[in-house]
Amino acid sequence: MGWITDKFSPLKSAIISYVLVLIASLLMIISRGESLILYVISFSLLWLILGAWFAIAPASTIILFGEKYIVKIMELYSQHMALGQFLELQSLVC
Repeated sequence: MGWITDKFSPLKSAIISYVLVLIASLLMIISRGESLILYVISFSLLWLILGAWFAIAPASTIILFGEKYIVKIMELYSQHMALGQFLELQSLVC
């Protein structure tokens, strides 16, 4: 997805990403836990998309806000990811 983001635009990469999420979700629904192959394909697509956002997010940030704010915005993005993981863990423990 990083290549697609660089070659075209973050918007087109995001659209492709959302279409892949839809496809992966439909594969999960179709498989209903009975087909291991469909499950592995859909799960792999979801992880591919998660990784793709590490290329899409910085490119989108630069286009929308300029290079001046990239460090601050990505720092906040990282802090929110860590906070989200912490809160999720707390909800599982309680």
